[in-house]
Amino acid sequence: MTKKFLFAIVAIVVAMTLCVGTNVKAATEYEEPSAPTYVENGAGIASGKPFLFANGTPITISASEVPGESTVTYGENQTIQIKDNTIVFGGGHDTEKPYKTSSITMTGGKVKDIYGGGLHKSHVETANIKISGDSTVDYVEGGGASSLAGTTCHQPWYSGDTANATTRVDSANIEIAGGTITNLIGGGEGIGYTGETKVTVSEGTITNVVAGGTNGYTGKAAVEVTGGTITTMQSVNRGTMDSAEMTVTGGTVSNLYVGGDESADTTGTITSVDVQVKGEAKVDTLKVGKNGNSVMSADTENITVTFDNGTVTNVEKDSFLSIAEMLTIKINGNEYKIEKGKSLSSLDLAAEKTKAGYNFVNFVVAGTEEVFAEDKAIDSAVELTSVFTAIPSTDEPDTDTPADDPNTDNSADEQETEDPNTNTPDAEEEEPVAEEEAEEEAPEEETEEEEVSNPKTADNVMVSVAIGLVGVATVAGVTVYRKRK
Repeated sequence: MTKKFLFAIVAIVVAMTLCVGTNVKAATEYEEPSAPTYVENGAGIASGKPFLFANGTPITISASEVPGESTVTYGENQTIQIKDNTIVFGGGHDTEKPYKTSSITMTGGKVKDIYGGGLHKSHVETANIKISGDSTVDYVEGGGASSLAGTTCHQPWYSGDTANATTRVDSANIEIAGGTITNLIGGGEGIGYTGETKVTVSEGTITNVVAGGTNGYTGKAAVEVTGGTITTMQSVNRGTMDSAEMTVTGGTVSNLYVGGDESADTTGTITSVDVQVKGEAKVDTLKVGKNGNSVMSADTENITVTFDNGTVTNVEKDSFLSIAEMLTIKINGNEYKIEKGKSLSSLDLAAEKTKAGYNFVNFVVAGTEEVFAEDKAIDSAVELTSVFTAIPSTDEPDTDTPADDPNTDNSADEQETEDPNTNTPDAEEEEPVAEEEAEEEAPEEETEEEEVSNPKTADNVMVSVAIGLVGVATVAGVTVYRKRK
């Protein structure tokens, strides 16, 4: 019996182990960062082209005192002098395992190209690039390079599905805070894979910005421009993309394309694009651009374009599927964004229609009495104010009618109005009317007017009040009693 029991326990444990084991993903084995490798003459890679592979080690590129060179710093202030035409990679060259991160910071100097990933077979999970100062670069790309023109090693290069590409960067982050850059590319080169990429530009002079890659696959791309000067900005160039978000809130962009530019080499495709131009941004020309080999059409694209009034000079409106020019209006000093041609009814203005003790009437143009209808189409910026009227008060008694309704139970009122501390001159001769007596007399007697002296008034002014013969009334702080007959 004991053996059978033990056998059953062992069988259960083995079964559980097998089940759990099939659902556990093996931990990723990473390539250990190592000292950067500088191939000065491109030996074995591309003759005459210098290469620097950071091999996952964070590096900083700065200006050098030696003409025609820049300085690379890494580790404990270790340095390498590189030529101005060097191609720099954050990852490695033909590596089997992925690097967890790469980091390239450039504060000055000059290089040919910078890639967040590696060359040929390589993998970096998160690539980070920061450019500032007086840096000068031809290409800055968040991804890697699967082929790279001029290289002769490790051929044939990968030519299969980009989803399984051997040149990979899962996530790329590029920050531009200065410098002069010819091409700023969110994705990578060749038949490579870039999962997602984010590019931010706050300063600098850039000729061409592409949210995606110069080829290969880029999943989700985002570009945010808050400053700087850009000649051409586009979502897609070559290869394929899932989506792109391009937001310009500052700086100057001469030509902004929702898709790709008109170049014959621009053949890339993208599924959806969202473009926003607002704030202090200045865009000279906004164009729909290409998707594949043709202009974007309503049958194949999902496009959203919004821009604030005054931020875009020229717009190809006829080419757009969905474009909205946004206006800024003010209501009671509060700013609202509204699409040009829409009315106030499209906004949530509950806060502008609410004021304690008042009823909302309408909106008027600020500084005038001109009523602004809520269903009126708005074509330009406008400033409005809300008009209210006070809600009539229901607390004050009506002196033209009896103070008490004979059909109402006034016992509660009597308790509230009778004040034993009130010093009334005839208090000893007067008694409050009993409720039973008042109820009997009310139907037969009519309202009469009496004068009662208020001892609290400085000049002992006589206050005339209208009271019913039922109950007790309090007017202006005076308690009035009916004399007993």
